[in-house]
Amino acid sequence: MAGDNEVRLLFVIAGLRNGGAERVLSVVSNALCNENEVHLAVLEDDLKLYEFNATIHYLKNKYHDKNFRFIRKILALQECFKQVNPDVIISFIDWTNVLCVIANYNLKFKHIATEHHAHDYLKSAKFRLVRDMAYRHVDMLSVLNKTDFEYYDFVKNKVILHNPLFLSADELLEKQNVILSIGRLEHVKGFDLFFRALAMIDDEILSSYKVLVVGDGRLKNELKKLCDSLNLNVEFLGHQSDVGKFYKIAKVVVVASRSEGFCNVLAEAGAFGCVRITSDTAGSRELVKNGIDAIVFENENFHELGEALRLVLSDEALVNTLSKNSKNSVKELSPEKIVQKWSEMIRKVVKK
Repeated sequence: MAGDNEVRLLFVIAGLRNGGAERVLSVVSNALCNENEVHLAVLEDDLKLYEFNATIHYLKNKYHDKNFRFIRKILALQECFKQVNPDVIISFIDWTNVLCVIANYNLKFKHIATEHHAHDYLKSAKFRLVRDMAYRHVDMLSVLNKTDFEYYDFVKNKVILHNPLFLSADELLEKQNVILSIGRLEHVKGFDLFFRALAMIDDEILSSYKVLVVGDGRLKNELKKLCDSLNLNVEFLGHQSDVGKFYKIAKVVVVASRSEGFCNVLAEAGAFGCVRITSDTAGSRELVKNGIDAIVFENENFHELGEALRLVLSDEALVNTLSKNSKNSVKELSPEKIVQKWSEMIRKVVKK
């Protein structure tokens, strides 16, 4: 170990981009470096969106090359593992987890793989098979929800670790007639479904609301054209460093994702007392109760989403009930509580 009480931790991630796993890594590594020796290896690009404690050893140079191919990444990881000599390797997301399992196969360092996608996120049966075989060789697998925990029944040691809340709301919420959706503008996030559902709402009702979309992605132009064809007035705001100001004013938050391992947007929207309308995914089932603190619609069924929007936009009493209950539903997701669970998981693996 690094010291009498310290544990030497090596976090490994493909890239530091704008994603939930990256934010988890930032929160957890910055918290754990106070009592442990923390190293961070980034295999590809770092968009410089996150600040890390100065005591964290940031390994870039040869590990920080987006042009590395599969074999070169494995060799680089093996060299990294030997250089750091960690008590525990903690890797993030499916293919980085797989690479770390292969690189560590003969080195035998203790390894925690953290999965931040739903188990069915990978559409290729071959890729899922490779991932599942790799996970049999980790010392611990963390997943985000009960559905995935049950799927990985062939993994001996596993735990459910929710993402922490990345935002905290003050009591002075200034709710306006705003419908908000946040996420990458990619197929998996279902913005096309959201827009088709909006087109079902009577103009008389929808015209009194602003529709805001926060996020960027490859489908931005395509989605703008879809809105034009549906005669929708949607404000595309791109990537925003401060999303809290949008939650603060949003009365309704819509998540139309086709797949979610754990939906940070739902958690954050709950903290800000937003009415949440969400597709039925493994991640949403972990966070909300239909009809109590949110409204859940059938995955990919934009007609049901449209009906849910109609209901919410015409029933102020329902809005008040869902808003109040949503704030109560996320109290267990405080960063302090989640980091404590991470610490307990790491200590358990170290002592094995």
